[in-house]
Amino acid sequence: MASLKLWQNVKQWRYTDHDPTDVDPEAAEKFLGQEDESISTEKRDQRAQRLDRLRLLTIVNVVILGVTVFLNSLPYLSNLRPHDKNAAIKAVSSYSPLLNDINVQLHHVRFNGTLWPSEDPAWSRREPGPEVDELWERYEPGNLFPIRRADVVALGKDPETAARFPDDHWHMGDDAYVASLDAFHKTHCLNELRKMTFEDYGHYKPLKHRHGKLWWIHLRHCVDMLLQDQVCHADADVLTYNWVDTQPYPFPDFSINRKCRDMEELREWRDERIVDLDRYKRMKKPEGVRQLPFEPGYYEMYGFNKSTLFPDGRGYEKYMRLDRLE
Repeated sequence: MASLKLWQNVKQWRYTDHDPTDVDPEAAEKFLGQEDESISTEKRDQRAQRLDRLRLLTIVNVVILGVTVFLNSLPYLSNLRPHDKNAAIKAVSSYSPLLNDINVQLHHVRFNGTLWPSEDPAWSRREPGPEVDELWERYEPGNLFPIRRADVVALGKDPETAARFPDDHWHMGDDAYVASLDAFHKTHCLNELRKMTFEDYGHYKPLKHRHGKLWWIHLRHCVDMLLQDQVCHADADVLTYNWVDTQPYPFPDFSINRKCRDMEELREWRDERIVDLDRYKRMKKPEGVRQLPFEPGYYEMYGFNKSTLFPDGRGYEKYMRLDRLE
């Protein structure tokens, strides 16, 4: 019965023609405007999303490019490293812990290459005597200081045979190896040649020992070390020549311009680290320490009386045969 009643009501519905003028213009415009605004906002959002993705992709590409360039440049940068301390000196030097500790200054210097000394000559050109000897002593090599195992390895030496400062004598621990600066060994050699040259210079008597065979061996060692150093550096400095009064040919101008390191900086660095020399002389060789054989020339000259490695010469011939095979 309920269904029949509903159907009777439906039959009473009537359709009428729709008049467009019956629509409220304001309502229609408002409705259409909202729809257009919704569509426009959606498009803007889509565009913004595309731009965001494009920016992100660009940033990723730039980062990848930067990383690639950096990695490819590492071998070059590791050699160049202009920010590194003493980079210019390290490029022409072997390892030294000093070059990692201080900035060694380079100075433009004009050498004094005159043949005759000036009225106030440099200390190294003054008349030989005790005062000048004392100045030379500042550059003697007997000033030792400790370095670490890592330094020994970086120097290309064996830390198992390199001598250490015994801890029971120095209390430095087990990572203190005996070292000195080679620059002062070379000035020592030059000083020995100077003393020999001026041995008979008036009242000056710098040498207080006989010129035995070992003395001449030492002197030849010094000459050879200085020449090896000169050949190693092989400076490319150029001399010019001048026409000089009384001289028939152009005379060399030895007063050249050089770029020099500051030797005083090296001496100050060393002096801040040196051990007491008197205490060093009281130091005893540790028992059971690993020893290297001395040079063959020593055993030929002095025999094996003091040798603990080859007592009475035992084992020396076998060692020499093995050494030659290596």
